[in-house]
Amino acid sequence: MSLSEPHRFGFDCTVDPRLSLGQRLALALLTFAIWVATHRYSGIWHDGVLYAGQALNRLYPERFVGDLFFAYGSQDSFSVFSPLYAGLISVVGINPASLILTVFAQCAWLVSAALLAKSVLQGVLPWVGLLAITALPRVYGADDVFAYAEVFATARVLSELLVLAGLACLYGGRRVAGNSLLLGAALFHPVIAFPGIAVAFAMQASWRIVLAASTCAFLAVPLLAFGVPDAREPLRVMDSLWYGISIERSPFVFLGQWELAELAQPVIWVAILFLASRMSLGFARRFWHSVIYAGTIGFALAAMADCWPIALLVQMQTWRSAWLLQVCGILAAVWLIQALWSQGRFGRLLLIAMATCLFAGGDWGFFAGAFLAMSYSALARWRPLVDLVEKHYPLFVAGFVFASLPEVLIVMRELVGAMRAVFIDAMLALPQVSSELVLEQPSVFWLALGTMALFMILSDWSKPVFRVLAGLAVLVTLLISGLSWVALLRPEYRPLVGSDEPPTLLREAIPPGSLTYMEGGHGYLWFVLGRPSYASHHQAAGVIFSRRTALEAQRRLNAIALLGTSDERLQWRIPESEAIMLAGKEKRKWIPTQALVSVCQDPILDFVVLRRPLRGEPAVNPFSVVPVALQKGQSPTMLYVFECRRLRN
Repeated sequence: MSLSEPHRFGFDCTVDPRLSLGQRLALALLTFAIWVATHRYSGIWHDGVLYAGQALNRLYPERFVGDLFFAYGSQDSFSVFSPLYAGLISVVGINPASLILTVFAQCAWLVSAALLAKSVLQGVLPWVGLLAITALPRVYGADDVFAYAEVFATARVLSELLVLAGLACLYGGRRVAGNSLLLGAALFHPVIAFPGIAVAFAMQASWRIVLAASTCAFLAVPLLAFGVPDAREPLRVMDSLWYGISIERSPFVFLGQWELAELAQPVIWVAILFLASRMSLGFARRFWHSVIYAGTIGFALAAMADCWPIALLVQMQTWRSAWLLQVCGILAAVWLIQALWSQGRFGRLLLIAMATCLFAGGDWGFFAGAFLAMSYSALARWRPLVDLVEKHYPLFVAGFVFASLPEVLIVMRELVGAMRAVFIDAMLALPQVSSELVLEQPSVFWLALGTMALFMILSDWSKPVFRVLAGLAVLVTLLISGLSWVALLRPEYRPLVGSDEPPTLLREAIPPGSLTYMEGGHGYLWFVLGRPSYASHHQAAGVIFSRRTALEAQRRLNAIALLGTSDERLQWRIPESEAIMLAGKEKRKWIPTQALVSVCQDPILDFVVLRRPLRGEPAVNPFSVVPVALQKGQSPTMLYVFECRRLRN
């Protein structure tokens, strides 16, 4: 092969598609096992608490009157998810409903991802891409808040899977089905569906129309910021107070609050997609370009929201296009590995150099890797550089390997520790496994295990030795995956059974509809006791969606800050000095009486439930003291119930 031929762009990457039935079955079992192990159900947690609360509010609105999260409305009015969730809860109960929705969404998400991988990749590459999506970290954005294919019941997961299925249909030429699925995604979660709709728009419209529409969108932002003084709240620029509260509670929504490494991640995915588009032919090139367009316009609008924080633009969180960038970027990366490796020494060296930059280059390594990817087409045409690589290829490879060696040793140490935990510690402790999950392995473990199993499956299948080795690899993966779920099969697994019924004494002490603050227990108030919660850090999640919610959250959380409890803070990121002080308050075995009296001066607050007794003047006796098992199987916790009406001046 000549030097010029490997660097011919418009490369048609083909991989032998002939896989036996046994290989396909082994690959399906391997993918399923790793997916199950890395997507364990853990009950109602994270934003799943808020979505479950919204569903209950649909069923029993009288229960949540005055609750901070629902006081001024919530964003579930823009989604069909809450009515669906509420209907299922009314039939089977809240914990089974959460499990059913989560399991269904996870299975459907995997199928949708497989459809998209099968559409854009060929031969064995769809399986490799699906395994990479399964095993690689799913987190995107800042502060590790969001991830695709989340393992709790939310509208986001359902919207994601509809986007993936819709794009797969569009790629296959089924426009009606594809656009219908994307419309369904928007009905579940418009923010998550936005990048999918942008990709579909760029795939189907001419580039002149795409450019004109994008220009209009960008021009509309400053026009709204400066030219419509009497606009409604969503179209107005946030005032300094609302904007400040939003940044304090949810800094991850604003690009200006992101760290360098967090900003670098979407850059590297765009670079990978750009290189894939440069080396692709026909509709594949259009698809990669469309994904780049969706990601770029999403982050550009998010950057404009930092400059002109128009409420609706901030609430759209267009930077969440990162989730689709990442999924499609993984598929593009799988395609590029095969394509570049077949391009000769220069292409292989680029792969090694990019891997070194991403793996061992630190924060700036992402940008260096992105630069290499985006400049490959120019570098590959620079004859002196190509000749230099051909001549000194082993030396360059050795240099990059040496640069990566410290990070490789760290990863190997982590991998050895994970292997020991699985094959020695967990096996020895298996007879004594408790109700907690026993295996929580890092991504590197599943990547290594999946890669070894994949190598065995794709080796010479005609030879019995490889079939046996592949079978053993898949069997081991299934076994480890099963062990990671062993606790879920036990009847006392907490995320499935929830909490015991609240004691009658506690129900009688706090009448229905009473606005209550419970120390570290707004979930207990919502899901077990059926009472509205006065305030908590989690309930302040809606500050960017309503100015009144933002001001009320600040007021209520500042009020309960006197108690020194774990959920008093408004801030998302707490300075180290304040974190130490807060930890000291939480460790106290008592709460100052005067703090409780001050908190109870708020006329809308009916009851305060504490887990610690009072100390200090004036002497105040609890309205009721009730031992309560907050989780099924736990020892009872003494709850001190105080009626605020008795403590007001």
